[in-house]
Amino acid sequence: MRFFQNIRADICFLGVCSIHLQSGLTGHFYEESEIKKTIVASSNHVVAVTTIDKIDTAEPFHICPATSLNTIITNAPGDEKLAPFKAVGISIL
Repeated sequence: MRFFQNIRADICFLGVCSIHLQSGLTGHFYEESEIKKTIVASSNHVVAVTTIDKIDTAEPFHICPATSLNTIITNAPGDEKLAPFKAVGISIL
């Protein structure tokens, strides 16, 4: 964890298991979620890369609030499930 705490990233690209507007980004595994949480905290711009089927789902381990994201890259950028994310200022690609 110390290693990741010392990195100051301009852009962080995260592969994401689950994104939910209220629950935030969550993951299946504790250790992986903790690493992602640390990297998000030290990044200037956070991009989640995910498929549309992972939107509005949640897993056991919290990574960060959805509002920590700047951008979501997905295979269906026009899907209506993404409208709430756009409404809070997250760019969708």
